[in-house]
Amino acid sequence: MAVRGREPGERDQLGLRRPYRTACGDPGNSRRHGGSEQVSLGLDGYLARGLTFAAVALVVGWQVRARDRFQAEADRWFSISDEMCCVASFDGYFTRVNAAWTDCLGYTAEEMTSKPYFEWVHPDDLERTQVEAAGLADPEHSTVHFENRYLAKDGSWHWLLWSSRSDGKAIYAAARDITERKHLEHTLQTLATEDPSPASVTGELGRTG
Repeated sequence: MAVRGREPGERDQLGLRRPYRTACGDPGNSRRHGGSEQVSLGLDGYLARGLTFAAVALVVGWQVRARDRFQAEADRWFSISDEMCCVASFDGYFTRVNAAWTDCLGYTAEEMTSKPYFEWVHPDDLERTQVEAAGLADPEHSTVHFENRYLAKDGSWHWLLWSSRSDGKAIYAAARDITERKHLEHTLQTLATEDPSPASVTGELGRTG
């Protein structure tokens, strides 16, 4: 009697279904192969994300360090500058001044920031100082070569030459004491009015120097 071959999936003598062999000769090989691909792809994905996070962390760290260095340099420049540097709020107070203010006017930083800065301004200069300060609320506006007088602790008045601008949140300014120059200009103007001869002016300049 002819023996027929078993068809794929036919039960053997023990009643168990014989596994169907794939073209690769290994039942379920394709399933295992696909699973390994999924695992590989999953590991690659985690690795890529980890590298991305690491790169972002490096960039952020670099930016923070660069910002800190810039801030440290700005603070150092602010502190050692010979000019009278300050930061002011739009409600009329200095929020920060450097040591040059103390050297010029005699007040401590705490005194300079304790009351509105308009109180230090000469009455004759107050109105135009207020107008100039109000204009700085516009970030596009800047102050160049603005002059006014500030009261020193010893009661004298100092002429200051200002350069200022704002970022819309605060006013950043630097002032220079030009009192001696203003006194010289006044002297020359007086001489020119009283005796306009060159000899008189030259002699007075020699005494002033």
